[in-house]
Amino acid sequence: MSPTFRRVLWRTIVGIAAAIALLFVALIVAFGSGYVRNFHIPSEGMAPTLEKGDRLVAFMDGGTDLRRGDVVLLRVGESTYVQRIAGLPGDTIGMRGGVVVLNGRPVAQRLLARERRAESSGASLARRLAEQLPGEATPHEILDMGPSQFDEFPEQRIPAGFVFTLGDNRDRSADGRVPREEMGVEMLPLGDVQGKPLFCLKGCDLRR
Repeated sequence: MSPTFRRVLWRTIVGIAAAIALLFVALIVAFGSGYVRNFHIPSEGMAPTLEKGDRLVAFMDGGTDLRRGDVVLLRVGESTYVQRIAGLPGDTIGMRGGVVVLNGRPVAQRLLARERRAESSGASLARRLAEQLPGEATPHEILDMGPSQFDEFPEQRIPAGFVFTLGDNRDRSADGRVPREEMGVEMLPLGDVQGKPLFCLKGCDLRR
């Protein structure tokens, strides 16, 4: 390796390092008092948006500027869950036949595909559906694994200071329909929303 090439290589490395450092400083300035963390997805509750084993980076700014359809990180006891905001304070929300009923109106679902999903109990047939909550810019995808106890949930009003979350894998998610004593989320206090994903490091596509 010639001295000239070594100098060019060294300058390139230094330039890249400086650019990364500037980007890091810019993120800190842009995000103010929040901080960035990376997470590993340990379960299938948010499939197909987030699959088990995916990794993402999240901005931990708390529950600010929340909208229906937002994917959020939330605190349940000592654990961190990733779910989707389905209902805001003042909304009424329930489930009827596996379909979200929001403020008295069913949220439309559109069949995209039928697929086999590997599970601990063996392969299961699932329907992949498109769903778009009121106020959501684009549809997201959900999974319907067939009839389950989660398909029916009586309509409830979300009180002030709370939100209601659902997993995209509707029959495999311990979300707002499930009591805390059963490792679920119930109605979620806004203070338990920790942040939102920024981008994926491995596997997932948050644009879905």
